Amino acid sequence: MRFAGSLLSVFALTLFAGFLATALPDALKHADTFLGRAVEHSGETVLEQRTRFWGETFTQSIGEIRRVIPPDGVYVLVNGDAADKGAPIWLRYELAPRRAILVPHADLRRPRRVRERIPGSARWVVVASEGRVPKLIDRARFLRRLGGSD
Repeated sequence: MRFAGSLLSVFALTLFAGFLATALPDALKHADTFLGRAVEHSGETVLEQRTRFWGETFTQSIGEIRRVIPPDGVYVLVNGDAADKGAPIWLRYELAPRRAILVPHADLRRPRRVRERIPGSARWVVVASEGRVPKLIDRARFLRRLGGSD
């Protein structure tokens, strides 16, 4: 019985060594690539990082929205995509510390519900869509576009 246990241990150790032998070269190559990128971009400002990641047009739009809505301001964040792809989450992060009132895309079919959710302190609406520049819309204009009741 003791022999079977040691044989199993040797087999497990051999499998583990085989895994390391095949995985380690690729892992080291990826680590070298990522460390190289970290060194390459180490001195970037937040604005440069944002431009590299999102692109210049998106970054300019974020900057404009940040200038219009004060840091202690409240805004309505609308998901402009029928499928939830996470665009509002990223945009909310980029606009922090401003407070977002989230409106899911499905709620846009129920204008009365959306109107009830928007507090009077929210003067601006930001529409987030995957792969598109965020849109800043005045609250009154947004409500006019939203249309009538449910």
